Amino acid sequence: MVHGGMMLVLLIIVIWRLLLPALRAEHFGIAFDAEGGFRIQDFAGNLAFAKAFWAGKANYDVDSHLRLTSDWAGRPVRKALPFLSSPTMLWILAPLCPLPTAWAYAAWTLLGVAAVEWMIRPPRPIWLAAALFSPAAFACFALGQTTVLTVAGMLFLMRDAVTDGARRWRTGAITDCLDALVLWAMAAKPPVAVTAGVALLGSRRGRAVAIALCMSAISTALLTPRLGIGGLSAYVHSMAHADVQTADPAFAWSLAPETMGNLRALLYVPLGIGDAAASRWSGAVWIVAMITIIVSSLRHAAKQPALWGFAVLAYLLFCPHVSSTGDLHLALLLVLLEHPPAVRWSAIGLTLAAVTLLPQVGLYDGALRLPVVLASKALLAGLVWTQWRPSPGQARHASPSTAVRT
Repeated sequence: MVHGGMMLVLLIIVIWRLLLPALRAEHFGIAFDAEGGFRIQDFAGNLAFAKAFWAGKANYDVDSHLRLTSDWAGRPVRKALPFLSSPTMLWILAPLCPLPTAWAYAAWTLLGVAAVEWMIRPPRPIWLAAALFSPAAFACFALGQTTVLTVAGMLFLMRDAVTDGARRWRTGAITDCLDALVLWAMAAKPPVAVTAGVALLGSRRGRAVAIALCMSAISTALLTPRLGIGGLSAYVHSMAHADVQTADPAFAWSLAPETMGNLRALLYVPLGIGDAAASRWSGAVWIVAMITIIVSSLRHAAKQPALWGFAVLAYLLFCPHVSSTGDLHLALLLVLLEHPPAVRWSAIGLTLAAVTLLPQVGLYDGALRLPVVLASKALLAGLVWTQWRPSPGQARHASPSTAVRT
């Protein structure tokens, strides 16, 4: 009853506040201001690029972005929203390209609502629903971002790590292929796929990772005639220079490291380090953290909840390409950290604090938000550490086979 009521409320809010205005808008996805400037909604900008790409009119280069944005705005422009997703996203958006942008946004948003409905089904904790009804979640819906779907994808992949009463899946070729398909789709956002892949490798589910890598290689190769070597190199260049210092001026306006809640923001905002250096240092620390998680989990047979928790937190703390709405992935910790009660309630408080302080909803103070969000993530990492290895009492009573699988 509660579950159905919550979903009805969510659906009403989404339709009333987001979908109806979008369908009624004359120029959905691009908004002009009195000074002649404009703003582009994330999903609409990505779909516009995908439509132009499949029509043979755009690639990852800057000129293509400026040309399609100029056609959209009806006048020459000097800025554009970069398409920072991998070529996998072009396959994912392809079925929506024939639709008008507003209708495609409606379909995309309702898919996100369906993902929320699946994630909050009993017996999962009610606090997961609280996080998925937070300002971070609604900001994702409003912008048409992928975060709600990637949270659902991670929750699906970590199913053996959570104790929500659901039956454990049998291992086998079909299960590996299904996991690989989800991981391939998540590769539209490569850092998210890397995070999930690291946790899967640490859980000794390398076959699914290998299949996903093959799928990504094949799907990208199929696009090579359209992309060309120049398109692929332009994508790599745009990702390597996604900072306000070295990005092309046409793209730099859309990057906002000061709104992030990670090491990059810490280095850039209060410490005054240049954004290019902050991004490189943050990325280096993230790579080291990912390698450390894999090695430690394989050597010490870490519990899966701790393995997934560290992977998610390493992504949110150190990956340089995590927007403020990406903190919605903290909701996953609410199903990973359920025992003992002190840990559960601490995780609830810290997670809800982080997903509530968002620039998009006005709950933002540059001097306050960053330390609060960083402190919440650091404390959550401490809670995850308490789950990393079995207690001495548990270790004595566990059988060797059980100790290896936990």
